[in-house]
Amino acid sequence: MIVRISSATIRNFKGLAHASFHSLEDEPVVVISGRNGTGKSQVLSAIAALWNGQYSATQHVGPYGDDCTISMSIHLTESEFEVVNEWSQRVHGLARGAADSYPISITMNRLTQTVHHPDPLPTDEVISILRNQGFQQEHPFARLDYLPATRSLASSVTPTVDLGMFRADNVLQERREFLTQSLLQDSAMVSLPDISSYLATLDYQSLIGARQGLSFQDEYDLICKAFNDATGKRILRPIMDRESGTSGIYVEVSAGITHAIDKLSSGEKSLLGLMYFVRRVSASGGVLLLDEPEQHLHPTLQAALFESMKELADRAQVFVVSHSANLISTVPPSGLLEVRPAGTGDQILRLNDQPDKMELLSLLGLTPSQVLQADGLLAVEGKTDKTFLQALFPVEMGRVHTVVAGNSNQVLATYKTLSDLSLGIPWLCLMDRDLLTDEARSNLLDSRENLHIWEQRAIESHLLSADLVHAVMTSVGKDMDLGAVKDAIRKVVDPLQEEVLGGLVDAELTRKFPPPGSSSEGSRFDKIKWHCQQYAAVNQARADAVDAITEEQRRVLAAAWKSEWARLVDPKIALASLNSELRLFRTVENLKNALLVRARDDLSVRPPGLEALRARLLAKLDLARKS
Repeated sequence: MIVRISSATIRNFKGLAHASFHSLEDEPVVVISGRNGTGKSQVLSAIAALWNGQYSATQHVGPYGDDCTISMSIHLTESEFEVVNEWSQRVHGLARGAADSYPISITMNRLTQTVHHPDPLPTDEVISILRNQGFQQEHPFARLDYLPATRSLASSVTPTVDLGMFRADNVLQERREFLTQSLLQDSAMVSLPDISSYLATLDYQSLIGARQGLSFQDEYDLICKAFNDATGKRILRPIMDRESGTSGIYVEVSAGITHAIDKLSSGEKSLLGLMYFVRRVSASGGVLLLDEPEQHLHPTLQAALFESMKELADRAQVFVVSHSANLISTVPPSGLLEVRPAGTGDQILRLNDQPDKMELLSLLGLTPSQVLQADGLLAVEGKTDKTFLQALFPVEMGRVHTVVAGNSNQVLATYKTLSDLSLGIPWLCLMDRDLLTDEARSNLLDSRENLHIWEQRAIESHLLSADLVHAVMTSVGKDMDLGAVKDAIRKVVDPLQEEVLGGLVDAELTRKFPPPGSSSEGSRFDKIKWHCQQYAAVNQARADAVDAITEEQRRVLAAAWKSEWARLVDPKIALASLNSELRLFRTVENLKNALLVRARDDLSVRPPGLEALRARLLAKLDLARKS
């Protein structure tokens, strides 16, 4: 049996201004994601507080006024309703009417410290029965369990068998304590059970069951198998040391190598603790709210936990707040909710209700987690650009997802794709200047407000700054004044004029004699013949003009070189030559890394072009957050 939440609306609950979702009754696993600080965890808190009656006008009414409203609707299958109706007839002597959904709602006022319930509805009695502790003890599918992100895990060296651990009244008391700690004591740390004792009790239960000849699933084996699949480690059955009389549970790391279970890593212990929580819901059904279950878990451990959650699909509904790409990628878009900052209207958007974002996933090959967890998007030409920018500006780049387009033409194609979509998040496309003239660069920028083109040839060009190179030399104990550094740079870049000239001549030939288009007449072979003839004519014209254009560009380059060499020279070649000249580092990559680190840490020598990009990116991100 499955009780499922179909919709909810939350207003002014803690830091959550307005958030709602609907039509989730067919989603067994719902993942709530989005940027930090948007109120994702409060969605779970509000739902848990409403269903379990653990709310406080003092603690829960948020900063957006004095009233807080929480409402949600529950979906029941026919069999579940029959269970409710039978219980009502048995306990109250009254039959209840079925409905498509069963709403529940409260409004709290901070000033009067009152809780107001709306006018009675015919479905209220069904909700009342579902929330009744006696009904939940008989029919656990009506329970809603909540595990917040602030949790601790005990692990003792010597396990104890607790025969009452899984008794219904003890489970109920544990749930009450969990909810009180997490919902009414904000600073409290929720404690998961001692893993050793939990496993020892499961083992003891299986022994008793076997002795009685009962047929049941061995929970100990199930958890140990999942743990072994994730870690390669095997949790052994409890053993007793005859000499000391103590018992313990050990973990086999490899053949013949074991250690006590309390020596597991914190992530491995967390996995076992969460599996306990998930297994408890699995056995009874209900709704499970999990806040950031991936905390302290390696991706392989996350995968094991998520598999356990997916196994609940036919018995429970799981709402998860998560930043884990592993989890987000396993859920269909219909089960993904994005929580946005307050001030954007409804803060919750369902991913498949955002056609532009869905199209973006398809066109750019992005995953849902890359879109949902980024403050913005940045498109760059190559992997080097991405690597350099992440080294230079780790904080700013940590807020964006970077798309590696491939080259300048593909950056422009990405620009067009993003321009045609309404994403709801800021974006910027970054291009190398290469050998673009001032006019060509301006023409590209004038019609594209979200395009950034370096003023110099490429990102590495900024690393040829004399001030930056001098600062790095000083930091490694190389004694050379700033003037000598400038001379050394000029010494290695001046011989590169011919390389630059070749690029300028090629660019000018292409500009004056552009490649031909395509013919629309004749057969396919006629078109091929026409194209080859046209290209032959273009190439002949280029060949005839090479000498004249070379001389023209040589004069232009000679006149501009003194002031424009940094914009024109190939920085990769120049940096390699500079490293050989100065003998600072064993490889040019080491030189680049040192220059990047210094530019990151020392604003006084950070090249202006790099700082201009950082400032522009930050302005876009902050403007989007304020709006």
